[in-house]
Amino acid sequence: MLVGGTSIAQLIGILASPALSRLYTPEQFGVLGSLIAVTGIISLVGSLKYEMAIVLENNDKDVEALQFLSHIVLVVVTIISGLAIIASPYWLWELEGKIEVIQLLPWAIVIIFFSGLYNALYSRYNREKSYGEMAQVQILKRVSHVSVQLLIGVISGSTLGLVFGNVFGVLIPVLFIFFRKRSFFNYKKIEFERVRKVAKRYIKFPIYTAPQSLLNLISGQLPVFVLGYFFTMSVVGAYFFAIKIVQLPAMLIGSSVRRVFFKEVAEIVEDVPAIDKLYTKGVYSVLD
Repeated sequence: MLVGGTSIAQLIGILASPALSRLYTPEQFGVLGSLIAVTGIISLVGSLKYEMAIVLENNDKDVEALQFLSHIVLVVVTIISGLAIIASPYWLWELEGKIEVIQLLPWAIVIIFFSGLYNALYSRYNREKSYGEMAQVQILKRVSHVSVQLLIGVISGSTLGLVFGNVFGVLIPVLFIFFRKRSFFNYKKIEFERVRKVAKRYIKFPIYTAPQSLLNLISGQLPVFVLGYFFTMSVVGAYFFAIKIVQLPAMLIGSSVRRVFFKEVAEIVEDVPAIDKLYTKGVYSVLD
């Protein structure tokens, strides 16, 4: 089900690629790629990976506390990141140009926050095994993303069209989940002592998993920064556009199998032979 939803979402992106490549210049994709490289790194560790613990936890009250904790940490990380970005613009100016940076800085902060929020809520869906709704959210995310980029591209062709596509690509799914699953946002009965306990219980996620993920993300985005420093934005744009297409197969199968595998392993964590069998099954699923 997840692979089907991801396939439709990726197909929408593929079909839109020829139009987008004609509506926007390589330089504009370079500006977007540089922005996404920064926001992608921060947003994926914005909750210090506490959102991963949501999938592992069996107690509903503790799940609510973990999600609340993830959101609080995300707010703090977003504020710190926003202040850091605004306070040190000179490096960004050399990378993207003054006009683009002045326009995009506020939207970078918005993307960081809503992307982190989306990741936490998506983990909540995964914990509930709501794979059908996860597939719907994936499709909605891609449709929102592409539609805004195409619309603004036709109207003005401004770089902001590419950025707004990414903004609405995370904003619309979050709003969809909010109205679809109001229970996910019921924080009135949150016990702060419980929040403190789950933060301590899963402290290994921010200590070990978050730094590891951060290093992996930085290494993955390093070509964007290197190309942006030594070459023009058109080179960055060509690389960014090409790598999105190249990574489609991994996104199509690997991400879906990984999420289901993570949830299934969490339920049989003490049964090592069963985990080995499940892992083998997951590998064959990807290879097939």
